[in-house]
Amino acid sequence: MPRAPETAEEFRWVDDGLAALGFALDLGADEVPERLRDGTAPSVAGLMPAVLALLDGDPAWIGEGPRAASPDGAWDAVVARLPGSPAVLERTILRNPPALDRERFVKFAIDDAMLDVARAWDETFVEGRFTHVLTRDGRRGAVGEVSVAGVPFADVAKVMRWVFAVPGLSRRELVSVYVPHADARSATCCYFPVVGPPVGPPPRGLVRARLMVPCLDRAVFDGARCAEFVHVASAELGGWVPAALTTSTPYLRAFLKAARVEAGHLERLFGGAGEEGAAFARIPRRDGTTVV
Repeated sequence: MPRAPETAEEFRWVDDGLAALGFALDLGADEVPERLRDGTAPSVAGLMPAVLALLDGDPAWIGEGPRAASPDGAWDAVVARLPGSPAVLERTILRNPPALDRERFVKFAIDDAMLDVARAWDETFVEGRFTHVLTRDGRRGAVGEVSVAGVPFADVAKVMRWVFAVPGLSRRELVSVYVPHADARSATCCYFPVVGPPVGPPPRGLVRARLMVPCLDRAVFDGARCAEFVHVASAELGGWVPAALTTSTPYLRAFLKAARVEAGHLERLFGGAGEEGAAFARIPRRDGTTVV
């Protein structure tokens, strides 16, 4: 049975909560593909239904670019110049991951456990923390000041400050809002760049980067079993890095190389190789130790 389309009103609470906290989306025309623009200022309420519809449509939406796949077909990745946008996106699809259920997806997408994952195997990760939370019922504030205990996954959005390092460049800072959505067949978390007084300008020595649209993680379920995990990522590096560089063929190849490494990590993370099949319970670090 087809899923009923989401409406802008379903996500209005996120825009209202961001405004109350002093945040606004940090998106211009270059960060939103033409097919997702509606002629108005970008908003979560306007973009979320469009992104979800995109995911449920023709899988060729991402366009053509370098591709890679595992020999057994467990995952494939593509890095492409998104039609109607200067953005370059990575999309990785992991099929039938045996240890990924809804609870582990939430931990991976919008919980502090994702920071453990990043520390374990993301070579670019420097630091990160959730700074603010907002809920569908109107609660909002700094992390630690607002309790979200017992609030369903789809009713909590969070602001994240993430610092990463790209070889040869100054460290980059991303400030983003993590927006969830769930229904009977899938769970999705979309990531949008935000700006505002609560975080201020980047600290000395950091350059503000911005996520593109769409950036997200999604798990599609067949009953209790995860049939497909989808990861889509892209960022504008900011500073003096020209778009001509980040859309060049050498950059696409480097991006795909990183995507292959990440796909291997995701396959091991959700592949059931951990203690009693709970792969997410034990995450291998780069130094050979594990984090639980």
